[in-house]
Amino acid sequence: MTCRRASAVHLRCAVDDRKLYFSIVRLLAIKETLIRAGRAVRRAPKEKPA
Repeated sequence: MTCRRASAVHLRCAVDDRKLYFSIVRLLAIKETLIRAGRAVRRAPKEKPA
């Protein structure tokens, strides 16, 4: 994503894009962790007595 405006505005847009990118990556990582935790819980039911 490129901004053709002033350099300060371009820098701010780049920072916003980076924040958005990192927030998306963090959400995907959290989702993957939850999925793995769910699989581990399903795979080992003997740890938790019903």
